[in-house]
Amino acid sequence: MKALIILVLLFAAGVFAVYHFGGYGKLDPSQQGRNARAAVTAGMTWTQVVTAAGAPRHYVLMIEAGKHPTTGEPLIKDGPKMNYSADAIAARVKDGTAPHGFFFPYTFSQSVAFKVEFDAAGTVVYVDDLATMNKLLDMPQK
Repeated sequence: MKALIILVLLFAAGVFAVYHFGGYGKLDPSQQGRNARAAVTAGMTWTQVVTAAGAPRHYVLMIEAGKHPTTGEPLIKDGPKMNYSADAIAARVKDGTAPHGFFFPYTFSQSVAFKVEFDAAGTVVYVDDLATMNKLLDMPQK
């Protein structure tokens, strides 16, 4: 029984040490997200965005969903969400298989989420905030 209590205390001390001294106590995903969003500007390439904001988990292709009935211009919508692969994106940009562009969705916390939209050449067109639970519930930002 004493051995079990000692093991539990050692485990608790180890968890405390990792949390306190390993940097987890100072982890602030919302601030990381705000810093990443501030680092991304229009005109950057997709590789510069990955360097500045980190690699996203997914990317989304923009696809044509028909033509506008009166103007004849293409109607663009979000396509399939795919797992991020630098090689796949580089190939799509190079061979033109993303003619309407693509975007990276970034979610850092319940209060910070944004998307970075790129044109067919892989250049940032704009950065836009995404809906988060805090925004939907009108909660204060952290």
